[in-house]
Amino acid sequence: MNCIKIDHVSYSIEHFAILNDIHLSVSSGDMLGIIGPNGAGKTTLLNLITGFIKPTKGKIYLNNKDICHMRKDEIARAVAVVPDNFETEFYLTVFDIVLMARYPHSVRNYITANEDYTLAEAAIEKVGITHLKNQHYKTLSSGEKQKVLLARAIAQDSQIIVLDEPTSNLDVKNQMEIMQMLQNMHTEGKTILAIMHDINLAVRFIQNFIFLKDGNIMYSGNIHQVFTKDVLGDLYDIPVEVFEDIHRGFLFMQAQKSE
Repeated sequence: MNCIKIDHVSYSIEHFAILNDIHLSVSSGDMLGIIGPNGAGKTTLLNLITGFIKPTKGKIYLNNKDICHMRKDEIARAVAVVPDNFETEFYLTVFDIVLMARYPHSVRNYITANEDYTLAEAAIEKVGITHLKNQHYKTLSSGEKQKVLLARAIAQDSQIIVLDEPTSNLDVKNQMEIMQMLQNMHTEGKTILAIMHDINLAVRFIQNFIFLKDGNIMYSGNIHQVFTKDVLGDLYDIPVEVFEDIHRGFLFMQAQKSE
């Protein structure tokens, strides 16, 4: 079943086209990487899927419902968002941040159900940050903050989780931990869409991709279909080589110097 359907969607600001006639279907339980150079329209695509902005043309459906006809809390119950950066002026604890995810499920925006607190606690434990539960979010490192945002998405208990560069500005250890958590969530049945800049990290955990360039889907498919030197060279306008690590079972890209 398609839980996301993007039906010939375009998005423009003051007649400047950011996305052009995007057509995409994502089935329930898929894990999809979204790759492309800066300015390709990747974040705009996620903002359309989450209802933050509305398409200039075309329609977006979540579970067969037109997103333009859905309430914000209804969209939030379907889609959880992990942004590339989240800051707050308030001294909220880690538990406060994660508990916010339960607002779409609450009555009149009051969190009173014991289930909400239980789910928040469980999400914090799942990502391994129980020791940070009562610490102020503002005092955390980038890697710790990213884990808090992932815990918040888990507590939201949505079928679809979209992530905007979930591993940016993280050290190698935190990158691997975050990606392993996403892979585990995918195995548990969640639908995952993640914007990734680190292609070599992405292909270790994700099998299917769309490549965006200049507001268009240039290529889509599994890693063996799209992860070639011709495709990647065309995507980034640089010569590349693609190598296969036979022992560990993944490909990796290396940019080549232009002559």
